[in-house]
Amino acid sequence: MYLSAREFWEVVHGMVLGALFLLAYGGGLAGLYSLRPDWVTPAGVRERLVRLKLGAWGMTIAAWLTALTGTWIVYPWYRAKPPVDADLRFFPRAYLLAEPQRAGWHTFGMEWKEHVAWLAPILATAVLSVIYVYGEELANDSRMRLPWPTQRSVPSRPLAASRRTGSSLRASRWRRRCGRSSRTTPWIDRGWKKPV
Repeated sequence: MYLSAREFWEVVHGMVLGALFLLAYGGGLAGLYSLRPDWVTPAGVRERLVRLKLGAWGMTIAAWLTALTGTWIVYPWYRAKPPVDADLRFFPRAYLLAEPQRAGWHTFGMEWKEHVAWLAPILATAVLSVIYVYGEELANDSRMRLPWPTQRSVPSRPLAASRRTGSSLRASRWRRRCGRSSRTTPWIDRGWKKPV
């Protein structure tokens, strides 16, 4: 079997890196779901947490490599402008836009994908940081393991962090309640406004 350079990079981008990301994502969801203290011993929770960290690293690396190879290696070939008398089958964007029935595939598939593709590595990095920051607390608080966004779940962490400027204040209060912060700041502990 012979692959051209373009076909090789398309396989690496989609079938290798993309598939690794999807497998690690599914494994991460299963790992979060099974991280329950009533199912395993404390030693088992620590062992599963190590596995979850390794899987999250793999997911994050695969997501970043998929986005980078797609943006700077595969996507420029898709966007290439054909010469005047060129065969459009070798220029995918021009081929799709040449007929109105196929133009929707460009809008649906590629225009959407080029903007959304960068969300996966950013969110994977955010989830990786949550796993490292909260560690065994993920096992103790079932609301943090929910796959849908709630106030304290892992998927909502990146969303909550950018909601408004008071999010860092709420996060520091939450960490202090959980015993994660050794510093005490009287105006935070008492709910006062920060002195100017």
